[in-house]
Amino acid sequence: MKKILVLIALLTVAVTSYSQSNNDKALAYYKEAMRLFKAGSYSKTIEYLNLTEDMLSSTNPRILNLKVKTYFAAENYVKAQQCLEEFLKFSENTDAKMKEETLSYIVKIENAINAEAARIERERIAEARRKEKERLEEIRRKETEEAAQLAERLKRNNFKKRYKEKYGDSDRYVFEKKDGKIGLVDKNYNVIIPFKYSSSSPPKDLGGNIYGVALSYPLYKYGLVDIKKGKEILECKYYMHNGRFEFNDGLLPISFDSKWGYVNKKGEIVIPLKFEHAESFSEGMASVGKDIIIREADNFSLILWGFIDKTGKLVIPYRYQGGDGYGAPIFREGLAAVKDELDDSGWRKSIGYIDQKGNIAIPFRYYKAGSFRNGEAKVKVYGKKGIRVINKQEKVLRKYKHLTSVGY
Repeated sequence: MKKILVLIALLTVAVTSYSQSNNDKALAYYKEAMRLFKAGSYSKTIEYLNLTEDMLSSTNPRILNLKVKTYFAAENYVKAQQCLEEFLKFSENTDAKMKEETLSYIVKIENAINAEAARIERERIAEARRKEKERLEEIRRKETEEAAQLAERLKRNNFKKRYKEKYGDSDRYVFEKKDGKIGLVDKNYNVIIPFKYSSSSPPKDLGGNIYGVALSYPLYKYGLVDIKKGKEILECKYYMHNGRFEFNDGLLPISFDSKWGYVNKKGEIVIPLKFEHAESFSEGMASVGKDIIIREADNFSLILWGFIDKTGKLVIPYRYQGGDGYGAPIFREGLAAVKDELDDSGWRKSIGYIDQKGNIAIPFRYYKAGSFRNGEAKVKVYGKKGIRVINKQEKVLRKYKHLTSVGY
């Protein structure tokens, strides 16, 4: 028994001596780390702090404080933030002065991370612009070469004769077709705009020397060309409803990247592309739509429509469907047929008419309702056969027993 007690005592002394030795060694490493930090040798500082933790088999606030300062000085803000979060676990039992110093790095690190992210984004944008500039310059170079070659080949044809017969001595530019594509040329067949436009959707005369043009590959994209100036005034990259080029009230709805806005005949985007859906103007108002989830249980959604004026201001909020229950409502003779009120399935059930201020002009009581024309509109009443023709006072003018369409 005595031998066992003696052995335990010897082991205790040995462990205590070993532990004290490790603590002394850890302290030496920590002091060396402090010296290296002051000397600006940050990677070595971290190396010695890691050795200190290995000696102690743990970390402590003093080590973490120096790690935060070192990583921050080395501009390794992510590591600095990690060490700061670790330090906060010890903060209740930490010297007040050290705690204040370490916590002061919270804002410093956040600001540094934000500044670094902003710098990286600026560099990314600058690089993207540089590459885009190079790409466009290469395209222009190739187009110039192709145009020169094409002009030389076509000088031998009878274009000048045809031009003079049709346009006299005018200096105007004209559209010409080559190899299935349409371009803009002058009277000497010098190519002004390369042959790139679709011939299956030929240029549409919009008046005032302005033409609507289209690219057909890989999808139809539309733009505007001023043949007097000899240039595109609206880049050929936009989508529009079936390529209709319908300028109503001087504005045309166009779409890019799934957002809709409006352009005038000068090629100026006067209402920004910010709407999910948009239709043509009528009587100074245009319907714009928004996808709205009606029932979250099955993610059921509808397009609800509102109206904007020519400044792009939403003057009637998103809450309606068209008179057919699907399409966009439109103002005719000051009134628009719209559906309002939801039934239990999520569909808007009753149709009436609103004026341009959003006031109810004819109550919501019809199953179907068409637009007014010459003071009359066709409507269908719930539970009644055929179609009725009403005026704006809702007086029934005529009945058609066998008709079903109200004509939207």
